[in-house]
Amino acid sequence: MIDFWLSFCYLIALIVLFIGLFFIKPLFIKLAKNTVSLLNTILDEQVSDKEKQTLLIQKTKRTILYTILFFFGLMDVVILAYVVTYLYEFKWIQVSLISWEFGLASCCIIALQIIVSFFDQKTTAYSNWSKLLHHLILDNYNIQKALFKLEKRKVKNTKSQPYLIVTGLARSGTTAFTETLYNKGQFRSLGYQNMPFLLSVNLWKKFYNPKSEKQQERAHQDGLQINLNSIEALEEHFYKVHLNDDYIKENNLVTHQISPELIKTYQAYQATIQRGKKDVYLAKNNNHILRLKSMLQDENMYTVVLFRNPIQHALSLNKQHQKFTQSQTKDPFTLTYMNWLGHHEFGLNHLPFDLQQSENSFQPDTLNYWLQNWVSYYEYASQFKQEENIHFIAFEQFCEKPEQVLSDLNKLLPFDGKTQAIKTFTPSYHNYDANDIDMELKLKAEKLYQLLLM
Repeated sequence: MIDFWLSFCYLIALIVLFIGLFFIKPLFIKLAKNTVSLLNTILDEQVSDKEKQTLLIQKTKRTILYTILFFFGLMDVVILAYVVTYLYEFKWIQVSLISWEFGLASCCIIALQIIVSFFDQKTTAYSNWSKLLHHLILDNYNIQKALFKLEKRKVKNTKSQPYLIVTGLARSGTTAFTETLYNKGQFRSLGYQNMPFLLSVNLWKKFYNPKSEKQQERAHQDGLQINLNSIEALEEHFYKVHLNDDYIKENNLVTHQISPELIKTYQAYQATIQRGKKDVYLAKNNNHILRLKSMLQDENMYTVVLFRNPIQHALSLNKQHQKFTQSQTKDPFTLTYMNWLGHHEFGLNHLPFDLQQSENSFQPDTLNYWLQNWVSYYEYASQFKQEENIHFIAFEQFCEKPEQVLSDLNKLLPFDGKTQAIKTFTPSYHNYDANDIDMELKLKAEKLYQLLLM
């Protein structure tokens, strides 16, 4: 018969062990991040040997420190749990302090606690395990480059083919338009299921290939439904990795040149994004404008630029800025996630495009600020209106006559597919106070809008 007091002491010891492991979880996370960061430094080919040696020494010291702290923290918790079993000794019965039963139970509770603690989902849809994996991959560019090299070797055909980029100032309808094209069936694109291995999607697919069709409204709360198989604007991370974030400055995102070598690498990247036998690569990328001028050297690139009524567009941007500022304040991981993907359209990490157009003297919490951004963006973009492979589409016209808009577009593109039933969209309308808008800026925006419609 199992002694009651022995069982009671074992239970108390295991509870101590469980609680103690919770407190050393941050050490485990830091140890994992620093270990992977050390590997990332080893793979860095862009720094000199002297710089690399200095970095390796620093990160090795830090990794050793966290290893020691985690080891002793774990030992302290285990020892404390075993000490609790001395309670049993007060009954003056001789037992073995370290029994195989308690050892087995300890191992089980350690594994259980680690698993449970990493599936805490109180703040976001991402578990702690998922957050850690995102950090380990997306924070370490050199590891991603190494994985990308392996990925390219497995792709037989990397020959350049026509592809389509959908772009525009955020909230211009690029998501709705891209999803409509994708659902026609002839396109392949990046999606949520590719996170966080954005540069090695086929490798990741061997381990993670979700089939879930469960829909939920996206974070923008604009009525658009997504699931794990939905496409998303994720290709910007390719440029972040290969340009080492050089175009992302403290206060803005700057225009930059793309070399012919990087264009070839980008074409090879497109070849790794597969969807059955579909031939045409499709991406939504609102940062495309920053490199569009130099990308014109690629004759296989076709671009659709979405635009929208400037006042309603500015109102939508202002609303999203307030919404994401609040959500990113509550949940820092959301902010980190947006930075990983190069999404600086609004929120705490908002960075405007520096297109060397009209200066913006307004504050981001005003409608005029977003309207000025609209003017600056489309003043710059209008220079491409006569380019043969670049096509401007008004979102309002797409919502009103989607079949006609897509039919006209297909006549201009070197690829086509069967047009399936097209979902219709209704552009949102936001009320506003006319006194909140600078009239000179409003007239300038409306005039530019009419020019884009021509």
